Amino acid sequence: MVCGTWDQRPPVHCTCCEWRDPVGAQQARDRLAKVNRSGAPLAYHRWECRVCHQCQKQFQSKARRCPLHFFYLGLRAWALTRHIESPELARSAVRTLLDELLAERGYPEEVEGYWRRALAWLEGIRGRQRGRG
Repeated sequence: MVCGTWDQRPPVHCTCCEWRDPVGAQQARDRLAKVNRSGAPLAYHRWECRVCHQCQKQFQSKARRCPLHFFYLGLRAWALTRHIESPELARSAVRTLLDELLAERGYPEEVEGYWRRALAWLEGIRGRQRGRG
């Protein structure tokens, strides 16, 4: 699944977000494929993502807390939507959010590992961009 969990049931359609920008959605899928190659094709379709039952239940009423929403925006843009300007505060806010989300789920090891790898990958991208300029 996109979140890193393994489930025999087929994914469900989460329609909490609209990914109207097909280029941005494809770029987000490409970024996600760097962390989760098998889950990336399930995310960022025009009107939906296909997610596990637990993610659909957890995020249906609070889509902006979904890690896919965060991953779509990237660390900097996500922070700006919350009026966080400092990269250090942004990383701290994201880690706090992930801890809250994982606590809601009981800290499943496979999901925790995947979400933390995704965050580390995004932080690495930001660090490489800073090093170029």
